[in-house]
Amino acid sequence: MSNQPPSPEPGEESASSLNQHLSVIPRLLASLLSLSLDALGAINAPSFLKGKSVGIKQGRKRGIEEGKLSGYDDGYAAGRAVLEFNDLRSVAPLPGEDHCLFDDELLPVTEAIKQKMRAEVAMYLPEHEQPSAEQWAMIFAENTCTSVIAGAGSGKSTTLALRVVLKHVHLGIPLNHLQVTTFTTESKKDLMKKIVKIFGHWGIPLSEDQIKSLVRTFHSKVFGFMKAFTGGPLGYFDFLGPDMKDDDEELDNPFSSTLNTEQLAVLYKVFNDLYKHDAEFKKHILALYKSVAFAPPMPMTDKMRKNRAHTLKATSERDLAVCDAIEKAWTDLGLWPIAGLGERQIITLEGQPYIVNGYLEEYDAALILGWPDTGVTQDDIPFREGARVNLKRESWARQAIISDCYKKNFVLLNHVTAAKTLMDNAEHMVISAPQFEYDLPGTTLKETNLIQVFFSEGNYIENLGLDVDNAIGKMTFVPGDARESFYLALKGFWRAFHTHLQGMSPKPLITFNQAFALFGERNPEAIKQIPTAELDGMRHLMIDEFQDVSGLNISWIRQCCKEIRRRNQGQAGIGNSLMAVGDDWQSIYGWRGSSPQYLMDFHQHFLSHTRQTLYMQNNYRSHQAIIDAAEQVVRSTSNDKAKHGVAANAKVIDRVSPVYLHYVKAKTKISQPDETILELVQKAYEDGHSILMVFRVGTVVTAYRRALGGLLRDARKHDRNVKLMTFHKSKGLQAQTVFVIGDTFYKPTKSKRNQLYNLAGLGDGKSMAYDRAQSDEALRLAYVGITRAELQCHWLLEREISTPGETASGYADQKSYCYEKWTANETADATSAS
Repeated sequence: MSNQPPSPEPGEESASSLNQHLSVIPRLLASLLSLSLDALGAINAPSFLKGKSVGIKQGRKRGIEEGKLSGYDDGYAAGRAVLEFNDLRSVAPLPGEDHCLFDDELLPVTEAIKQKMRAEVAMYLPEHEQPSAEQWAMIFAENTCTSVIAGAGSGKSTTLALRVVLKHVHLGIPLNHLQVTTFTTESKKDLMKKIVKIFGHWGIPLSEDQIKSLVRTFHSKVFGFMKAFTGGPLGYFDFLGPDMKDDDEELDNPFSSTLNTEQLAVLYKVFNDLYKHDAEFKKHILALYKSVAFAPPMPMTDKMRKNRAHTLKATSERDLAVCDAIEKAWTDLGLWPIAGLGERQIITLEGQPYIVNGYLEEYDAALILGWPDTGVTQDDIPFREGARVNLKRESWARQAIISDCYKKNFVLLNHVTAAKTLMDNAEHMVISAPQFEYDLPGTTLKETNLIQVFFSEGNYIENLGLDVDNAIGKMTFVPGDARESFYLALKGFWRAFHTHLQGMSPKPLITFNQAFALFGERNPEAIKQIPTAELDGMRHLMIDEFQDVSGLNISWIRQCCKEIRRRNQGQAGIGNSLMAVGDDWQSIYGWRGSSPQYLMDFHQHFLSHTRQTLYMQNNYRSHQAIIDAAEQVVRSTSNDKAKHGVAANAKVIDRVSPVYLHYVKAKTKISQPDETILELVQKAYEDGHSILMVFRVGTVVTAYRRALGGLLRDARKHDRNVKLMTFHKSKGLQAQTVFVIGDTFYKPTKSKRNQLYNLAGLGDGKSMAYDRAQSDEALRLAYVGITRAELQCHWLLEREISTPGETASGYADQKSYCYEKWTANETADATSAS
C-alpha cells in the first residue's frame, strides 16, 4: 500500500486557524469559553452537530481516495505477478504416434556372441561351407528390419539356417517365436532339410512338428490363422478336388493358375446362374460375346460412295448368287446352317433388295456371312463365273454396303472359330450363357475359356492387394471399349462366386486370397482375435524369395507386425524383427500380382527405427562370363549401381567360356527341335554333365522331349540329372550345361492392368506402368535362364537382334567377351572347355 497521505480538502483547517474572522477581544473570549466547556466536559450542541456533519462528509471522501490508491497499488502488483507467471509457462504438445512396425532397439548380438559362433561354425561345418564376409554380415545383422539383396547362386539357404541358429542358440529366442517363410512346397522342403542338418551340428534335434512350424509357406501360416479364427469346419476352394483333405494346408504351387474339373464346375454354375437370373450380367456377357464372335462393321470406300446409287444397284443384282456361293463355302466346312438362327430374310437398302443370311433372336440382329476366314493365308479363293473379283472381295463389298446403309441391328460373321462357338451357342443363348474363348490383353491366358479368364483376372486384382468390386469401380474406359463389358461382368461374377462358396455344403469354402485379406490392413480388428500362441511364430520372421511377394502378402505381413508390436508394449525382452531375402532380378511373377518394388523399396513399405540393406554378391555357381552375360540383359531394369555378381566357385572360376548364341535355320520355327542343339545336348550328356533346358512355351518343351526321348529314358535309367522345363519352373535349379530355347519379350498391349497397377500404388502414377513392368520381367526371365548354368550356356534364337529394347537378346553384346555367335567349327573347343 502507498504511504503518501491524501491531499487536504479545500476548507479543511487546523485548530489555530479557527475564529480568524473575529477581532482580537471576541476571539480571546471565544477561546476562554471553549476551554471552560472542555474543563466542565460539556459540549456546545450546535457546534458539535455541525462539526459531525462536515467530518462525515470529509472522512468519506478521504476514505474513497485512500481506497483507490491502495487498490491500484495492490492490483498492479497482483497483475504484474500473473503476467510474469504466464510468460514463464510453456504449452506442451500432445504425444505423437509411432507408426513403425518394430521397437526402437537392436538385437543384442555382442562381440562375444560373434566370436563364439564363428568358432562353432569353423568346428562344425566343412571348409567349403564356411560363410563369407557377406554371409556373416547377414547372419549377425542386428537391426530389427533388414533387407538382403542376394544374387543368383549366393548360398542364402545355408546362411538363413545359420541365422536361425544365432537367434535360437545365442539370443535365446524360442523356436516357436521364429519362422522362415518361402513360397513353394519344394523350396520349403529344401530349407527344412538344410536347417535340420545345421541344427544337428549343434546337437539340437528338431522334431517333425518343430521343423514344420519353423519353416512354412505363407499359405500354411494363414491356414492356422483361419483355423484359430473360425473354430468351425471350413474348406478352401484352392484345395477343391477329388483328393481334398480336411488337414490340407499347403499349395504345391501358389503361382499356378490351372483349375481342375471340380473347381471349374463351381465356376460354371455361378456363371450360368448369373446369366439366367441377372439381366445386367447377361447384357455384359452378350456384349462381350458380340465383340469376340462378330467382325466390326466395315464401311464403304470413298469410291463406292461416289457412285453410291450404281454400286447399290449392281451389288444387289448379284447378291443372291454371291450369298449362295458364300453359304456353300461355309457348308463345305460343316459350319452352315447353324441351328437356332432364323431363315434368310430380304431387306431393302435405299430401294434395292439385299439378303441377310439369318437372324439372332438374343441380339435382335440380322446375321451377314462373309467369306470364311480359316486363319491361314488363302491363295486360291474362287471366282464366280463372269466375276472380276474373287468371292472374298465380293463378300466384303456386300458387308460394307450393309454396314453403311442398314439402320437396324446386324452382326458380321467371318471367322471359322467364331462360327464354331456360334454353333454351340446360338440355339440355347436365350436361356444358357454362351461358352467362348476370350483373349484379355496383358495376360498370359491367350484364347482361353472366358470363365478361366474371369478367375485369373479376379485373382490378379486381389493379389495386388485390391478389392475386386472397388477396384473395377475406379477404372475408366473409352466409350465402346469391349473390355468394359468384361470388367463389369467380372464385378458381378466375383461377388456371386464368393457368395456361392459361403453357401456350399457340407461346409462353406473360402479362397486363400480371402484369408489373407481378412487379416490384412483393411480389416485391422480381425487379427486381434488371433491367439498370441498362433501369432507368436511371426515375431521373428525371415522371408526367402521376397521378390515374389504380392501386395496382398505385404498387407498381411505388415498387419501381423503391427499387432505383434501392439501386444509387445510394456513387455520385457526382445521385440519383433523381420529379414527379407531376395533378388529383384529374379522377380518373374508380375503377371500374378507380384512385384520386385517391395524388395527394391523395402524400407518404404516396412517402417522401422533400426534398418539396413545388405548385399550378397558372391556367386558360388557360375563363372564370371555367365554372370556378366546375364547381367548385360537385365541391367536396364534396375538403378542399383552397387549390384554386381562376382564368381566365387573355385571349381569353375577359371573355366570361362562365353554364352553361345545360336539361330534357327531359314524357314524353320523355334518350336521345331534344332539339330545343332540336339547334338550339343548329346555331347554334354556323353561328357557326364548335368543338363537343364529351359523354354518359354510349354509346347516347345513337348517337342524337345519327343526328340530327346532315347536320351531321357537312359537318364532315368542311370539316375542322371537331365531336366526340361519352362523358365518359371527352373528357378532354384542349376546344371553344368544349360540350353535356353527361345527369346524372351513382351509386347505392350495397353492393358487395363495398367490402371489396376497404379491403383495398387505400384506404378508411381506413370502411364503404361504394368506394360513397362512386364517388359522388364521379360528380361528377368532371360537372366533366370542364363544364371542356371555353372559351366556352359547355349541360347537358341529365331533371329539376330542387335537393338536393345525389343527382346532380351537385343541386350547381348557380341563385342563383349561374354557372348559369342556359334559356328560349326566351335563344337570341339566348347566341349573341351568342360
